[in-house]
Amino acid sequence: MNNRVSLIGYLLLVFTGINLLAASFLVIMNQSIHGYIFIFSFFVSLIFLFFATEREQRFSRKTVVNLVIFIIIIGGAIKISEKFYDFSYDGQAYHQEALIHMKDNWNPLYEQLTTGTAQDLWINHYAKGIWYLGTIIYELTGNIESAKAFNFVLLISTFLILVGYLQTKLNNVGLVIVVSSLMVLSPVVTNQIFTNYNDFFIVLLIINLIVGYLNYYETPNYKILINIFISIILLVNIKFTALGYALILTGIPILLYIYNFYIAKASRKEKKQKILLLAFTICSSFIVAIAFVGSSSYIKNTITKGHPFYPLAGEGKVDIITVNSPAGLSDLNRIEKMYVSIFSETYNGLEEEPKTKFPLSVSKEEIFYSKATDTRIGGFGPLFGLIVILTLCLSLIYYRKIDKEQGYVFLILVTVIMISIMINPEPWWARYVPQLWIIPLLFVLLIVINKIKSYVAYAILLVYMLNILIIGYATMGDLYNSQMAMEDQLESLKAYSNEAIPIEFGVYEANRARLEEYGINFKKVDSIEGCQNIIQLTYSTARACLDNQQN
Repeated sequence: MNNRVSLIGYLLLVFTGINLLAASFLVIMNQSIHGYIFIFSFFVSLIFLFFATEREQRFSRKTVVNLVIFIIIIGGAIKISEKFYDFSYDGQAYHQEALIHMKDNWNPLYEQLTTGTAQDLWINHYAKGIWYLGTIIYELTGNIESAKAFNFVLLISTFLILVGYLQTKLNNVGLVIVVSSLMVLSPVVTNQIFTNYNDFFIVLLIINLIVGYLNYYETPNYKILINIFISIILLVNIKFTALGYALILTGIPILLYIYNFYIAKASRKEKKQKILLLAFTICSSFIVAIAFVGSSSYIKNTITKGHPFYPLAGEGKVDIITVNSPAGLSDLNRIEKMYVSIFSETYNGLEEEPKTKFPLSVSKEEIFYSKATDTRIGGFGPLFGLIVILTLCLSLIYYRKIDKEQGYVFLILVTVIMISIMINPEPWWARYVPQLWIIPLLFVLLIVINKIKSYVAYAILLVYMLNILIIGYATMGDLYNSQMAMEDQLESLKAYSNEAIPIEFGVYEANRARLEEYGINFKKVDSIEGCQNIIQLTYSTARACLDNQQN
């Protein structure tokens, strides 16, 4: 915690958490979410920086540099998010729509959204933590794309926290950076980081939470408890499944301390104090996460609909899986589904059944499907099946050489993570169980921490890198092409100034914010049927009719 890398990482996490808590307070007080929360959170974060820095260094040049780096990361995150459009389905269909309504003073706790569209159901009842954060930035900048800024803030925060922790375990800085990068740049993260999707937050916060539990187990202090507290609050309010994941992950400290009770040399009094403080932190974080931050979802859903997870559970629940499941999966159990997804060709369609493949092969079709924000089959990349096979080989070859205590800690981590994966009835979809990505990397870490020379371990890291390069190439290439196409279209629409351009938005009503911010004169219409000169926005259902327009 005392090194710069960890400190900046925790500072970014604290900043994110304060923004969420402050926004939740305003919602409960029946107030709108405002951009000044950002400024308030910044100054509160400075207080954390002051007390988290060693006393003799609080007014040193090093602290000033830390502050400058913090500001650069926050500012850079906002600028990057502003530059890239969200082309995802969920992002344009209801995530941005929720942001627009919250910016326009809709209070999700006391008011029911009644626009008459199908998106009302999801916006009214889904967990809203990420929307609170996005609304703060959106309200501050007036740019709806800037709402993605916390995507990059949390990504960098997780990376720095992980690097800081692994530096205490490994002397090889290069290896620490490589493993940390692979941990945080999973396919789900890579595919979704430039969108308003929220699945990728799950794996980042699970990493943060695991590091927090391990850190506290080894060197407990109040700064680590703050990390655990904020990580749980954020995780619980991403989506409903994340609440289950957060609860299951509490098995990590429980099992660690059960083991520690029999072997640690600390006195029983010291153990008791440490465990009680951690237990209090975890319990209070769940209470705050559900009853305070989650009041507009978990509590409101329970009161109004009889179930905290409505509309995915309870009376009148909506089945969103059947229509999204590829052919051939319905008759399989969850283990079979996960196996099929891992060892089949990467594919995002629904009509064809998954096709198993040779683990070393990568086809053009797989690269094409790897760019999707919600790739269904093979969503961890075309080489993840090979990674799993190599990991099994690694464990079989070297399990006898592992230090017993480290092996036990590793077993706890893997067991708890696997349980969190298998409680989900649909573990075939990578976006639903993004934490699966980190398990093979934990095997590699166990080997290198035990200073075992293994070509298999380095082969796994190499395949991980190739896998990410494939997905990054497909994702960034498609993003660049889409970005260029969208900018050309918006410029074309802006050039027509004779009269308001009729726009049929379809499902993507939120595209109105994009057009308004670009200065395009338009009017919403229900249909442009019969129009001869149509521009359909890239990756959008919005269509503009230019029949009566003149350049």
